[in-house]
Amino acid sequence: MSDPGSKRRWLHWVVLVATVLLLALFARKVDWAHAWSAITHADPVLLGVATIANLGTLVVKGLRWSLFLDAVGIHGTAQTLRTTFAGHALNNVLVANGGDAVRVAATARNSKVSSATVLATLAIDKMPLSVPSPRGSRFGSPLVLSRVHWVRPEMVVEVSYVEWTPDGLLRHVVYLGEREDKPAIDVRREPPRC
Repeated sequence: MSDPGSKRRWLHWVVLVATVLLLALFARKVDWAHAWSAITHADPVLLGVATIANLGTLVVKGLRWSLFLDAVGIHGTAQTLRTTFAGHALNNVLVANGGDAVRVAATARNSKVSSATVLATLAIDKMPLSVPSPRGSRFGSPLVLSRVHWVRPEMVVEVSYVEWTPDGLLRHVVYLGEREDKPAIDVRREPPRC
């Protein structure tokens, strides 16, 4: 068992068995008769269009990310597409978009570079918002903009919040979920309600 290849194969089998067991555990909670009824009574054309649109957005997301990865020396559109599809699939079963973290880690491992390098492909130099960020204090301590790391906005999420603070921050934000029906480019900051 000292061979690294056999350890790796053993680990793959353990992960596979654990995944199948977890899926079986979750599958027990599904009302399969109702699910099958919903599928069989759905309009096939609309199902086809929705499937093609969903797969198309994933392909575009993977191709776009491939362009950013090329800049740091990670080449291979096929690998980027595979990790994008796998990350998207895992986002359906993991909390807090854990699939995106897996996408970064898998790309880093497959290309033999650090996760920080892969994650840096999402970093940008300037704030991606049209409204300047607050320069005063935030949560009782000063906000040091030189220590802020901006990332390219790719994911759209829905949140609820109690109020806008006087300096333009949201108070008591609650994550409600990812919005895959809206591209990040279309999101505009909601003006504060006074």
